[in-house]
Amino acid sequence: MAVFCCAKCGATLTPDLRALAAVPDVSAHEKDRDRKTGLAPSTVPPGHYAIDPEPWGAPFVAPGPGDRRGGDDDRALLMPPDMTDMISAGPGTA
Repeated sequence: MAVFCCAKCGATLTPDLRALAAVPDVSAHEKDRDRKTGLAPSTVPPGHYAIDPEPWGAPFVAPGPGDRRGGDDDRALLMPPDMTDMISAGPGTA
């Protein structure tokens, strides 16, 4: 079990959480997206966490020549509809 704490003050932010072996797949069905934002729902069930070793987060940039990420991968499903052609240039966790 693990808990997440504030890096600044050390306050506990979550109850005990169980690790998942991998980040769950994102639903590709349009009906599962939030009607207002167009974003896919969370894939991690309550009470769990998953560590994704791939870069994720801002800044988001256009893919460079030969970059195979973005566009048709699962991450594009997590992006706002007007940013699906962008990829993360943010830090990875591993």
